[in-house]
Amino acid sequence: MLGCTRYAALLLLAEAHTTGRLARRLGLSDATASEHAAAQRGAGLITTVRAGRAVRHRRTALGDLLVHPGDHPADGPTPPTDA
Repeated sequence: MLGCTRYAALLLLAEAHTTGRLARRLGLSDATASEHAAAQRGAGLITTVRAGRAVRHRRTALGDLLVHPGDHPADGPTPPTDA
């Protein structure tokens, strides 16, 4: 589900990107970027909003958790280990 390209897309989608801008940033065709976005949207990792003729994608909280797993507030502080 999450190869190098989709992980790179998730990193970029901390900020909203159109499909075309995402494609250019990743060095992909618009169609390929759209396919990756559809897979990530289906997994709940990004949201997609239409803005006129453009479609904007942005990472969800679940996507944030996948990219930065230690930053989740429910994790709480890391307990000390006995060394």
